[in-house]
Amino acid sequence: GRASLLHVARQVAGELYADAERLQLDFQERLQLDSHASEKLKTAAVREMIKFYTAWHAAEPGKGYDAKAAEWREKLDKSSE
Repeated sequence: GRASLLHVARQVAGELYADAERLQLDFQERLQLDSHASEKLKTAAVREMIKFYTAWHAAEPGKGYDAKAAEWREKLDKSSE
């Protein structure tokens, strides 16, 4: 019924977020190693990580994604000091 369809939709969404997280983290790692990447690009990428984890937290509250967003926010704050 409707409840099982909602469960499947949430499961698929969770898997999509997990796949996107792997891609985002891989991009972050490569970007940090790229000596040609501008600080502006690196900062924009960190902001995208914050948005990503904030959205994931909204979709799946209580799973620690807000804490991950806070970790990236801290990195952003440190880089702008």
